[in-house]
Amino acid sequence: IFIRGPKKGSGKPMQEDDFWNLAGRAGRWGKEFQGNVICVDTNNERIWNGTPPISKKNIKIIRATDSLHDEVNSIYEYIDSPHHYGMTRANPKLQGLLSYLCISHYLHDGLVFNPYIEKYNLENLDELDAKITEVLDLLSFPLEVVTRNPGISPILMQSLWNRFCDCDKDNLENLLLADPSSDDALSSYVAAFTRISDTMSIELGYNSKGAFVLALLVIKWMRGYPLARLISERIDYFKKKKKEYKEPSVIRNVMEDVERVARYQAPKLLSCYNDLLRYFYISEGRADLVEYIDDVGVFLELGVSIKTQISLISLGFSRTSAVMISEYITSDNLDELSCMQWINENSSLLDDLPALVKMEIYSIVNGIEL
Repeated sequence: IFIRGPKKGSGKPMQEDDFWNLAGRAGRWGKEFQGNVICVDTNNERIWNGTPPISKKNIKIIRATDSLHDEVNSIYEYIDSPHHYGMTRANPKLQGLLSYLCISHYLHDGLVFNPYIEKYNLENLDELDAKITEVLDLLSFPLEVVTRNPGISPILMQSLWNRFCDCDKDNLENLLLADPSSDDALSSYVAAFTRISDTMSIELGYNSKGAFVLALLVIKWMRGYPLARLISERIDYFKKKKKEYKEPSVIRNVMEDVERVARYQAPKLLSCYNDLLRYFYISEGRADLVEYIDDVGVFLELGVSIKTQISLISLGFSRTSAVMISEYITSDNLDELSCMQWINENSSLLDDLPALVKMEIYSIVNGIEL
């Protein structure tokens, strides 16, 4: 990796911990675990905001729950506030603390029985325990949903549940997330992102327009679009709308959207959405719809949604290679064994693939580490 005056975000000099995190990625392609980092123009203090980091320093990591003692009064206010969602946006830390307390209460049958709660030296623990009990008693869904989705306020989960309850009971299937490869995918994801934006989090769009932009990105990511294509399409959009843009900024923004939204916020929030939806269908006597709830988290983590592509990645292929190979395979539902059999029987069809992909095929088929 060659680095010259690295920035993080919009023109902010990269901090030391981020620099070493980036440097640690050198040589990560394939099976290598080491590589070189070359810092360029190190004598230019303006570019490097001083000098490049020379050696690693210890970084102090502070747990969010360590602030629990100082935030108890704020948590009471947060729970009782009629503007709970607004307070979440203003101070996200409160959401994490409330989630921790609710999960702790559920797992230990009360905060007072949690052996780890003593280290926070909390006053009036019985009062706090009663307040958390009050929160959990007001929930309309099983408490295990709270434990499965740490970091999200149960009160906001209840808001999304209420949104489900307000939907047309004759068309409950409209709440489902459509298959990412289907024609209905975009409209269903925009609708889901909007429900989440209205009740639980703005990370998937501030409004319906923002939800549309991010839903489109997420769907393309799950369809296996490479980063280069996502970037070029974003540039084409700006050209079509005759908007000013800078290519380096577009590249950074697309990569940030993929990491922050497609691979973090979307899996986190859609997992919660689907967990709530599953129990909502059961409560409405529509358990028949539960089987149509896909494991979107896997699709987003891998960046593919077709079973054949997932099977190829399970065999050890990179996302890029899995997508390229799958374009030659007519069936979308092959398991790992069937994929390997197809490759062995149709190797001649893959001769036009890039050398790096063919190297992966050779390595995996022959069980050789490159």
